[in-house]
Amino acid sequence: MKKLLILVSLLALLTNCSTSPKKSPYLSNQQIEQKYSTGNKVVMVTHPYCGFSRRAFQDFDEETRNYISTNGVLIAPVNKKYEEEQLGGVLEWNKKHSQSQHIPVDGENKLKDLDLNSTPQFYFFKKGKLISKVIGWPKDKSNAKLVRENINLLKRLKK
Repeated sequence: MKKLLILVSLLALLTNCSTSPKKSPYLSNQQIEQKYSTGNKVVMVTHPYCGFSRRAFQDFDEETRNYISTNGVLIAPVNKKYEEEQLGGVLEWNKKHSQSQHIPVDGENKLKDLDLNSTPQFYFFKKGKLISKVIGWPKDKSNAKLVRENINLLKRLKK
């Protein structure tokens, strides 16, 4: 057995291959859920390739952007069928936007209280308990007001 391991390691070196498994870019469900299970958090299910999600970011006022960057968790579902392209988009976004890093998530995951089937979606948590959600981003920007109102509610509940 020892000789076989040495032989496999030697072959890996000679062929410039790694014997260690490729590290997954995805966090476990438990790691993701921990990010919004304490404190008052906004979870935004979004994706850099989603036009509605990009428009939501543009429509936020500065106070909303600041709150989400400090008290938000941005989750980007990645469809396995388009994984290379979608994951690449998330990683590229993260390089350019240090204040709004997206956590790539396998789109087929089942996360507590979250629906990963459409973007954008906003979930508002008080100490890990879902208290409100806003789904979608209509052209009239009406959800910007709802997101702002829910953030104000989270601020009041913090006191």
